[in-house]
Amino acid sequence: MALKRVNLRGRKSPAALAANDRRPPREIIWAKIRQLQTFTIDQVATPARVDRSSARTFVFGLEKAGYLVRLDPNPDTKELRFQLAKDAGAAVPRIGKDGERVTQGDLRAAAWRAMRSLKVFTIRDLHVTSGISETDAKSYINYLVKAGFLAYRLKSKHAGQVSRLAFIESRFTGPKAPQVTSIKVVFDPNVGEVVWPIVGQDAIEVAP
Repeated sequence: MALKRVNLRGRKSPAALAANDRRPPREIIWAKIRQLQTFTIDQVATPARVDRSSARTFVFGLEKAGYLVRLDPNPDTKELRFQLAKDAGAAVPRIGKDGERVTQGDLRAAAWRAMRSLKVFTIRDLHVTSGISETDAKSYINYLVKAGFLAYRLKSKHAGQVSRLAFIESRFTGPKAPQVTSIKVVFDPNVGEVVWPIVGQDAIEVAP
């Protein structure tokens, strides 16, 4: 029987395709889980380019939240297998390592919408408008300024002065809120890229 010749020129290997996948790691892992249905931790960690311990933490959280069931009852088994039990769709379940729903992302998404609506605002404005805590708002704003999404109209220099910030409309790339990852980089899910830190990038300042 004659063998069919397949032209592989120009095709990318699975490893190359994985390297070019700019989605957040959790999004890649969740998509792989939905694709495989039954899987091992290595099978979802490899395409996401994360170590096994990080992938395991997320998988265990999904298990505790009821999205997965463990097929191998022995916790000492090296190759634990899991099966998708509850498919919530393409959106990644927002859960912590204990399986509890994470609300910080929801609050930051609400704060992001409020920033664009208010245009110029204080941390207190964001807290009242979106429900985000002032502590988290301050942290989130710090990274958004570094990434150029926001700029200070007035930066507090003493205790009685309140900082005011401006939303930079030209930096708006879409409705999804920029994400501050666990390794402290700013990821823009609208364009699928890390937007801070970038060599040579400075925060934008707006004159009062």
